[in-house]
Amino acid sequence: MNEHDKALADFTDLVKMNPDKFDSYYSRGWGYANIGDYDRAIADFTELIKINADSDEAYYSRGKAYLSAGKANKAVADFTRAIDLGDIYSYFSRGLAYIETGEKSEAIADFNMIIRLSEDLELIPKARQEIEKLEKS
Repeated sequence: MNEHDKALADFTDLVKMNPDKFDSYYSRGWGYANIGDYDRAIADFTELIKINADSDEAYYSRGKAYLSAGKANKAVADFTRAIDLGDIYSYFSRGLAYIETGEKSEAIADFNMIIRLSEDLELIPKARQEIEKLEKS
């Protein structure tokens, strides 16, 4: 058993011992996402939402898993909910999801929101790059 498998087993034990604990599902969900097991990641992030329906982090996480699984429309919905709950950084991820759904103008609008609202000096140039790519396509 490699280190990643051990970590997932530990997180699964935590989930069994504390089925209502947000951190257990969060950690295991990202563990699954990191190995490409998006269905299990989505299931764990859905449990997070059941535990705390007002968690922007839960919606963002599930949105990332949906996007990685090729389910861009569901990702857009989750990123929108995360934004509604106050997570401005979900604009960037929703922009990427809009690219996947072919909604270029919505993607550009979201990347512009990152430029306007974010103070993240790494994310702002990435948003500008995405806009430039979209404007050239």
